[in-house]
Amino acid sequence: MLPENVCRRVLTMGCTYVSPRGGIAQVLNTYSLALFRPFNFIITTRGGSGLIKLLCLVEAWFRLVYCCLIKDIAIIHIHGASSNSFWRKRVFIYTAKFLGKKVVYHIHGGGFMSFSIAHREAVAKVLRKVDVVVALSRSWKQFFEYEFHSSNVVVIPNIIAYPQFIPRSISFAKVRVEALFLGLLDRNKGVFNILEMINQHQEELRGKFLLHIGGNGKTEEVKRLIAKYGIGDIVQFEGWVKGEKKIELLNRSDFYLLPSYKEGLPISILEAMSYRLPIVASPVGGIPEIVEDGVNGFLVQPGDNDNLYQVVSRLIENSLQRKSMGERSWEKVQPYLPSAVESKLMAVYSSLLDSKSKV
Repeated sequence: MLPENVCRRVLTMGCTYVSPRGGIAQVLNTYSLALFRPFNFIITTRGGSGLIKLLCLVEAWFRLVYCCLIKDIAIIHIHGASSNSFWRKRVFIYTAKFLGKKVVYHIHGGGFMSFSIAHREAVAKVLRKVDVVVALSRSWKQFFEYEFHSSNVVVIPNIIAYPQFIPRSISFAKVRVEALFLGLLDRNKGVFNILEMINQHQEELRGKFLLHIGGNGKTEEVKRLIAKYGIGDIVQFEGWVKGEKKIELLNRSDFYLLPSYKEGLPISILEAMSYRLPIVASPVGGIPEIVEDGVNGFLVQPGDNDNLYQVVSRLIENSLQRKSMGERSWEKVQPYLPSAVESKLMAVYSSLLDSKSKV
């Protein structure tokens, strides 16, 4: 837990996080539970119509101004991503700087790279305006330094909560190897490639393999394809997964699948690693920094269904390799647990508070 006198001087801004859906919300949820007391927070967007989103934006702006003028806030820590999130957060960044506050811009989302290239001038101005840019991985830090000549970038890994283990020997009666996919159900996450691969090899997989799919997004298309392919005995759609159900699935799974086309540094992979699971993912974004091919999982090119099947088959057939890879996952995920992230966050805040006191 961060010191109370530091927490009181930090105001965090981002999406709603109480019942988290998505990586940013999950990070904020863990921050609120594991690192901050108190957690000063302003919601910058919520679901609903365009009018509701606009009203939320206006309310957030007035709350930001109030906190900057009335409360003893020194640092505004803004979590954002690309597209509409960037344009919203730009308003808050310029306002906070105008009011003399230090600003930390915490950038999430695999789409930010292409977005920043398409809107180079606007992104460059924002990156120069803020005091600290938080990147999720070394590769993202290098991107900002190379493309925008940013000298204020630090790496703070995505935080995950400590795992909650359930002894398998007494909890689950299993006859098949089980895998897990959690995330937004769309093309970019590779979930439809997984379904296509299973359809192509259903006879080889039937009776030996069970995939659990959890998430939101194109849920009806996922269910339609499961029915169309006739793979309901191989793929189990779980809907949106959270809480005890999520813990159960992470405990009972033997490996984790996320063959995405683009990513930042997925929270779901880090969570799976904390449960000692091998990872099958794509070498995109920051994933190669946490998944080492052949060590704690396998890296497959997005859309390469043949290779995806090969590595899935290999994990199904080799329990010793699953166990050894799972142990390496646990070793590699240590920097993303709360105690490690706390020290990095504290270093950033301390530096900004020290510079603030000297002004």
